[in-house]
Amino acid sequence: MTDQPDMTVQEIAEAAQDLANKCGHYHASAFVTSNGNACLIVDNKAFKIDAEGKTWREAFQEAHRQLKQLAANHAYEVVGKMASAIIRIQHNNGECRFYKLIEDGFTHAEVEAHGEAACKLASEMTNGSAFEIIKSDNVHAA
Repeated sequence: MTDQPDMTVQEIAEAAQDLANKCGHYHASAFVTSNGNACLIVDNKAFKIDAEGKTWREAFQEAHRQLKQLAANHAYEVVGKMASAIIRIQHNNGECRFYKLIEDGFTHAEVEAHGEAACKLASEMTNGSAFEIIKSDNVHAA
């Protein structure tokens, strides 16, 4: 970290809270370790930043980049798992209903956010078979 602060303590607290909110949590901590690293903790997620020559603002920017990468990795994993579940559910039931994915362990938000991509991947995995997630009798999620 540089000698001159680029953020006040209040601004650091607000930036830590903003990071927590983006992670879906209520609390975050920001501190500097004795070896010169900035560390931002959001519940059980730690964002360790090599802070040499960086300002707090730059440290928070790096934490946000790390958060975006974590979200992208999570989405990639969810889509793959959901595509496999869609194939299995449709094979066993002749169709894939929304609630079956919920019963399979996916959250409502995950099905809403990733259902379409999972159906596309399921189609690619099965050489073009058609897949859709049926929300109710007349409404399709993907």
